[in-house]
Parts: sequence; structure tokens; C-alpha cells
Amino acid sequence: MKRDADRVRDIVRRCGWNVTSWQILNPGFTYWVHPGHDAVVGYIERNGVRVVGGAPVCADEHLEDVVAAFESDASAAGAGVIYFAAERRMAELARAEARRVTFPIGAQPFWDAGVLTREFDRHASLRAQLNRVRNKGVTTREISTLDPTTAAALHRCLAEWIEQRPLPPLHFLIETETLRDVVDRRLFAAELGGDVVGFLVATPVPARGAWLIEQIVRGAAAPNGTAELLLHHATGTLPGRITLGLAPLARRGDPLVDRAPRWVTILLARLRAHGGGYFNFEGLERFKAKFGGSSWDVVYASVAPGTPVTRALLAVTAAFSGESLLPFAARAMRRRLAGSSAGMWMRTRPVRSLHQASGKCQMEAGMSRAFVNEDRDDDVPRVHFTLPPFNDPSYPRAAALALIEAACDGHTSEAEEATGYRFGEPQLHRYVRSLLEQEEARPEMEQDRRLITVAKRFLR
Repeated sequence: MKRDADRVRDIVRRCGWNVTSWQILNPGFTYWVHPGHDAVVGYIERNGVRVVGGAPVCADEHLEDVVAAFESDASAAGAGVIYFAAERRMAELARAEARRVTFPIGAQPFWDAGVLTREFDRHASLRAQLNRVRNKGVTTREISTLDPTTAAALHRCLAEWIEQRPLPPLHFLIETETLRDVVDRRLFAAELGGDVVGFLVATPVPARGAWLIEQIVRGAAAPNGTAELLLHHATGTLPGRITLGLAPLARRGDPLVDRAPRWVTILLARLRAHGGGYFNFEGLERFKAKFGGSSWDVVYASVAPGTPVTRALLAVTAAFSGESLLPFAARAMRRRLAGSSAGMWMRTRPVRSLHQASGKCQMEAGMSRAFVNEDRDDDVPRVHFTLPPFNDPSYPRAAALALIEAACDGHTSEAEEATGYRFGEPQLHRYVRSLLEQEEARPEMEQDRRLITVAKRFLR
């Protein structure tokens, strides 16, 4: 068994061209190895369909032979085949075979070496985010040795992140348990006061000399900007090209082939338009596009001839969820409703002035002050405002800071709702003025110019 696993890893190391190549080493995959070529296919079988992670891992000149042999093996076992998150090579193969139903499912951005780091330096808003989170005391480092203490801290952070997700944990190509196997991966941690508040996992794409940012995790105590700081550190360290991976249903790039049945096209369009309560497709695309300077590659689903498309797509859903569609949908709904109930007081509490908030509003002493932006998905960093109780003397100062930082990132209305103050509230001027003076006292290269501009607007 170990010899087989070592052979699979060796093939991936030498032939891994698909962005998803390394992810087939994650838990849950079954491997089919070609008898004559250095080639492996990683798949999860659900509903009588082998759902392949990306495409076969092999040299380009062997792809057609490997696909034919694998599909023949699947057919002999009575199974269908779908390649999910396939890329240009499979699209070129499909273009020459009309019976292979192949269609775009999104796109992924790529940056040449050094370009993404320069984008951080070029955009004032990104520089401001980095300065702001650094000024809060967040630092980043690469983890070279995963000792037990560090591993425990990372798993704690991961558990906090999973708890905040609108969907139950998913698997297949977005497996959360990446810390089980960190061989050849690169890990970067964000720390605040000695505690891990976030981490980033970078996974190699060996045959392209590239790196996939597979996971960016933020714990409950991570300030806004932690994800960007981790990404800035990683992209300044990793050699070669960088990709943030698939933005599902993103409409970027020019597809080589699109044979989606009409009902699939309608389904995907409606999912993108109305699925934001569980997965914010547009938000994730905006997050991955905001850095600029990238080229976008189209990503595909490709259904083998003879495999019913409906059954193939249901199998994909089961591969990601770990169960059939109806039980997963029920679990997701229960999780969604539980999250909505827990957060209802924050969404319905009216905006009030300082006179109303000070001493006249009675709250339970143990109630959480965290506010979570609901426009979210599994990769887009959330907006958090952690505030003390209303009757705490430090509350007005904390609320002023929350309002300023939210306005810097375009979340003013959310902060007004979370704090109970309007932007520009005169009673908070002295705290904002103190914040402004503190920021202007920093060396010019460390100043958050966006924060300074917003603070001055608050004081008008």
C-alpha cells in the first residue's frame, strides 16, 4: 500500500500539470495507475460515476491513451466518468470528440513570478490593508517544521474557520484537512500576540513551475487584512507562477469548447445568481480578481461518452459533500438557519446615538459582540468587528475604530448596524481624532493613507 502511495506521489511530482494534481493526494481519493505509462488518475466514485479530480496526471503526449484506458476500465466496472476542474489539455481532447460533453465551470487567475507581489505595491488600497493589519500587531512567518504545538494551533484555527462557514465541511477538491499531509507543501502562519490567527497552504503544480494557494484560513480573532498579509508574504517567497485556484462559475477567459446542454447552462446561471446564501460565487471572483495583473484560464467539466450528464453532476455534488444531495441539502439548511438565528439580533438592532447607547441599553454581560458580514463564501475573508459590552467605558473608542476600518473596506453600513453609531457621529470625534493623530505620527512609508482620508471625512 505504501509502495503504491509513493508511486502516485512520484508521478504527481514529475507530471503534475493540472492545478488540481497535488490535491488528489488529499484524503478520500482512489487511484488508477496506467500499466504502461507514468500516469495516475485520482477519483472519488459516487452514484456509479468516477469523479476525477481535474484530469489524468501524465505527460501531455500520453493523455489520449490514458483517458481511453481509464474510461475502458471504468466501463468494464459499470461506472461512468466525469473530469471535474479539467483544463486546456482535456478541452483540446474534447474539442476533437463531439460525443464528449464538455463545458466551462469557471476560471482561475494566474500571475507570473513576482507580479502579484508588485500588485500589492502598486495598489494604494492593498498597501493600506497591509499597513492596517501590521499596525495591529499581526506578523507572518513560514512554518518549516510542523511541531506538535504549532500543529495544535493550526488545527484550532481551522476548527474556528470551519465553524464560521455557511456550508458544512466539503471534500474532494476543497478538502479542509490539508494539514494531514504537508510534504512538499508550504505553510505560512499569521500570528497576533503569539497566537496563530490564520494560515495559508501553498501546493505545488510541478510540471508548470507554479504554486496553487490551496487554502487561506482565518481564525475567529483574525483582524481584517490577515488573508492579504498572508498572501503578500507567500507570493513574495514562492518561486514561479501563482494561482488562487478556481473561481466557480466565473465568466472569464475564452472557452475552447462549450457543449453544455441547455438545462445545464440555465442551472449554472441560476446557481450563480441565487446561490449566494450558501456560496458567494461573485464575491469569490471579486476577491481573486481584485489584485489585478492576472491572466485567466478557463476550467471545465468533461463527461465521458456514454455517461448521463445528470448522473455525472449528481455524482460531483456527492463527491464534494461526502453524501447524496438531499441529506447534504438538509444539513446545509439546518446550519444556515442556526447561523441566521444566532445572528438575528445583530441584523435587526436599530442604529442609535451615543446618548441612547450609553447606559440605557441593557445587554447580557456574556453576549458576543462579533459581527459577521453575510456576503461571504468559503474563501472570501469575512468582516469581523469584535466589540466590548455597551456599558464598557472602552466601547465608544472601539466603535469609532470599527467604523473607520469598515469605511476603509467599503462596509460602512455593516459597521453602523454592528456598533449602533452612524458614520460621522459627533460624539465619537475625539476618538477618531486621536486615531488620526496616531496614524499621522507614523513614518510616512508605514502610514495607512486610506485610513487617514476616511478619518478626515468622518470629522467633517
